[in-house]
Amino acid sequence: MKVQHLVPGFIGMATPANAVYLQVFESAGSRILGSEGLPNRLRAILMEIDFERLIEHVKAADWAAGERQIADAAIALKGGGADFLVITSNTGATLDATARWETGLPVVEIVETTLAELTATGCRRPGLLSTVRTYESGLYHRAAARCGMEVVAAPHDRVRAIEKLIFEELIFGRVTDSALAAVMAAIDYFVSRDADSIVLACTDLTHLTPRLREMSPLRIFDSTTLHAEAAAAVACGKLLLR
Repeated sequence: MKVQHLVPGFIGMATPANAVYLQVFESAGSRILGSEGLPNRLRAILMEIDFERLIEHVKAADWAAGERQIADAAIALKGGGADFLVITSNTGATLDATARWETGLPVVEIVETTLAELTATGCRRPGLLSTVRTYESGLYHRAAARCGMEVVAAPHDRVRAIEKLIFEELIFGRVTDSALAAVMAAIDYFVSRDADSIVLACTDLTHLTPRLREMSPLRIFDSTTLHAEAAAAVACGKLLLR
């Protein structure tokens, strides 16, 4: 008897990060289903939003307009047959209230998914690399506190520097030595503040993950790959959404 798997609706942001999501989603699904080496068996729907316009809304702090963009994508995905939503952005996750309300679809939570992995490995003081919006929203801080963790504080200028790097380079999938140096400087700061791990709390930072895991003295948690793997687990019925 053929098993009917659930269909994720990916609300896509930057195309290079979306490509990582789909690749990890299908690879994780193949491992779960025991079908590695075979064509993908899971269905997925991707709706890429006008990401340039979303960045404009974020920079202007026009949160209502950002929420509207994400909600419109969610509505389209529901109409296309999505059973649940995956917002491929930590910043986007801070703007999901309207999408949840208007579609009623469950959402795979990127913050809770990422922090669950920290909990499983015993990490308790993560340093956060993210956009200003994600940092200032307090999503990670509140969720970490519920898990008995403490997000190590970062000065505003460092958060701004990481955001600049994200919007000017990483959303295009570009990895440069200057980008690595900037991120390593931030990691060194967190080391000096007794952090025990680093959360890449922007999905575009995933492009730096292989190099950072070679260079960083702290363990790296990539919210992009963890989120995509969780989406595969939900699609395969191995993880239930609340």
